[in-house]
Amino acid sequence: MNKFVKLFALLLFVIFTLHFTAPKKPYIKKSKINGNGLFSPKDYKKGDIIISNFFPKKYDNVSVFNPIETKIFNYYIINEGKYINHCSVNYNTDIVSKDHKRYQLIAIKDIKKDEELTNNYDLINKKFPFIGRSNEGYQTC
Repeated sequence: MNKFVKLFALLLFVIFTLHFTAPKKPYIKKSKINGNGLFSPKDYKKGDIIISNFFPKKYDNVSVFNPIETKIFNYYIINEGKYINHCSVNYNTDIVSKDHKRYQLIAIKDIKKDEELTNNYDLINKKFPFIGRSNEGYQTC
């Protein structure tokens, strides 16, 4: 086998390996902001939907807007959602809902692969009172 064929075979192997082992959805790892954080598996453009159903355990016909018990909130929320850290200045995501039944996490600016996904808890809380505000002492980033 000549060098070109060997190199081409190696390149194909690397591409397939990266494709099948790279995270397909946001992943959790150690954060520089606080504890563990949620990170981007790929580049996102402003307006892209990152998580299409932020509360997958909630029945589709159930509307959520007013404050709810923490126990219920923690049951409803997608596991990855528990790891989105608060960032009051340089946040890069928002939660949106047209009907208070389906909530989506969207990119509000371009996000690079492996960048931490953050949002501003206080702004989210103003739109959706059942989602908690930031606590005193949360890092301003």
